[in-house]
Amino acid sequence: MSNNQLLWGGRFNPIIPVIYGEVSEQYKTMLQYYDPDIIFYTSDIDQEYLKDLAPYNPKEYCLLDDPHAYSEITGIDGLYFLSQFSHYNNVILPNQLYLVESPLLGYYDLNFGIGTHINNVDVDLTKNYHQIEVTPEHFNRLHEIIHTNKPISKLSLAEHNIINVLLRSHEISYTDLEIVIAQDSGTIDDLLYFWNRKLYSSKTILYITTEQLEILKTDPFFGAVLYDIGKDNFKVVSMSLDQQQVLDIIEGVFKPMKLPVRFTYTTVNSFPFSIMDGAGARFIGREEQSTNQLLTSDNGLFHLPRLSFTDHVAYSSQKWAIDVEISRIEPYSKPMLRFPYTTSTAFIFKAIHGRITTNRNITLYTNGNSVSTVEVQIPHTRQIIHQLITSPVINGKMQDTSLRDIRYNDASNRLAAFIKAFRNNFHDIEEFFTDIFWVETFEYLIRNNKQAGDAINFSQLKERCILKLKENGIELKDSQNSPENEKNLELGLKETLERLCSYQVFFKGFNLKCKNCSSTFWYHINDIAESVACKGCLHEFTVPVESNFYYKLNDLIKNNMFHAKDLRDGNLTVIRTLVSLKNSCRMDFRYVPQIDVLKNYRNAKPYTDLDIVCIVDGKLFIGEAKHTSTAFFDKNSQKLTCLHTLATIAQEILPDTIILSCYENPNEKLEKAQKGIEHILSKLAYRPKIKTILLAKPDSSHLGGYMYFQ
Repeated sequence: MSNNQLLWGGRFNPIIPVIYGEVSEQYKTMLQYYDPDIIFYTSDIDQEYLKDLAPYNPKEYCLLDDPHAYSEITGIDGLYFLSQFSHYNNVILPNQLYLVESPLLGYYDLNFGIGTHINNVDVDLTKNYHQIEVTPEHFNRLHEIIHTNKPISKLSLAEHNIINVLLRSHEISYTDLEIVIAQDSGTIDDLLYFWNRKLYSSKTILYITTEQLEILKTDPFFGAVLYDIGKDNFKVVSMSLDQQQVLDIIEGVFKPMKLPVRFTYTTVNSFPFSIMDGAGARFIGREEQSTNQLLTSDNGLFHLPRLSFTDHVAYSSQKWAIDVEISRIEPYSKPMLRFPYTTSTAFIFKAIHGRITTNRNITLYTNGNSVSTVEVQIPHTRQIIHQLITSPVINGKMQDTSLRDIRYNDASNRLAAFIKAFRNNFHDIEEFFTDIFWVETFEYLIRNNKQAGDAINFSQLKERCILKLKENGIELKDSQNSPENEKNLELGLKETLERLCSYQVFFKGFNLKCKNCSSTFWYHINDIAESVACKGCLHEFTVPVESNFYYKLNDLIKNNMFHAKDLRDGNLTVIRTLVSLKNSCRMDFRYVPQIDVLKNYRNAKPYTDLDIVCIVDGKLFIGEAKHTSTAFFDKNSQKLTCLHTLATIAQEILPDTIILSCYENPNEKLEKAQKGIEHILSKLAYRPKIKTILLAKPDSSHLGGYMYFQ
């Protein structure tokens, strides 16, 4: 405790009691507000139990029983913040107080940061200030020295320049001053309350045992120091003494001091207190300022920001964290990149350690002396997915999985080309492929058996649209009485058709009939000249005058919807699932098309394939998307369903969520698939969240909107 509270950040980190292997519900609630870099625990606590307590992602777990664990308690000495004060200020330096035998040693250590000895670091950092050396001869006058000289508290220095979680509760005020009275130094509840009470307070909390009070009440300067700390009201609290015992202390110790300060007994019915949020008041000092750095490519140099309160941290054992946010600059926005917990920060920032925080950003660790700049490389989505699958970071260490490589396949190439044709505009993909008129039009062009049947002219398109509007109760009206008239329909359809042509969903061209063999073929507009060669008999004929445009459906669209005229392709289900996930994200969505997963570089046959692999606001999603939910129960050559394969892969790569998605759901097979994979996972160590998506059938909700009437 004493070392921890003197480092930058002070006591604003919780100490959690584990009783009989369990953490209380109140402390579990408290943990949700913290994002620890390191978790220290004792050997009688199961590490796996700790991992399930809260959604944190520390860089490591340290066993306190290990003698090397205390070397991991590193940070910047609070004395560096002396740079924010005048050189005329006083600083206390204890010298050989370990020679003193007194219960008050712990009192001064916990409440004032005055230990038993000085070191070279303390001497060096305070050399430009008025140093007050306190030796065993001065120990009994320590309160007098504190009151008279008003030295800068090392504890308050450690709380400068931090933006930390300050818990708010309706039960107490964050401005309360408290004195915690412990029956003796062995009552852990009082000590835990003293330490963790600070998480709710920006003011001083004092810890005093009854033995220490017996000595302090004879010190004439004890009351003066209390008055210096708080000139209004002290609440007196105890977890080990009953109300009457505390009232007796107030009457027998504090009131005889005759201070213009009130001491009132306060009952603590339950601790930790209930928590409203973690948005309490800001603290003393200045905030460390954020800096913006611009990279003009995916590679560059990242300059580590300098500390505001010192130009140089002289001792390499002192480390601190740098929080990094990465945003892409796009024409109308700056979406922030988020990363799964299993991301290797060394894959992005070279030669420096780091971790992924609970808000899915990056924290880097430095002592400021080894490097001032680091190489940064922003990985492409495929690169980061490859790392997440083949070598995820688990418990702070990169671990090789049995999955050695990923690769694209024919289906993924078709899907990638489909989305690229729409210029990655997921909104427009959703609009067109949930609109009953356009989906039925696409399917009609794919499945009809007419010559050049996958091409349609504008008159035919308008006729189909008018029929669909009538089916849904929308009759065209006179142009003077309603915007839903034929002229506006033509304008709206032409604008929408132009948009589809710009996406190359339709190609512009002509249906031309050969005068020699009477065959009709479609010709792209770029292939038309004064005369054209028949695609059947190769006879050249002249293009007729005033030929109508015919719009041919791109084979790329056809091949993502159907294998053949009556056999649907699963790609459209995958595409619409990606659209659904994109719509659910708040700021960052990255995906790869379907991938084959290999366990051997030289094996041409993949171990399995994954339909869905994406990052949604920093969370890794994997899953399967089937046109019909019955396909979830199809078995592979090892007689395993995709549910078993997903559960097995999840144990190695630890995805946040497994997705099961389908377009048709006969006999509620999707719900049965969810129960099936949950049953499989119940017998395994890692259990990700399961999310099912039943894609909505195309409907008439868009009919009559801006895509139809201008």
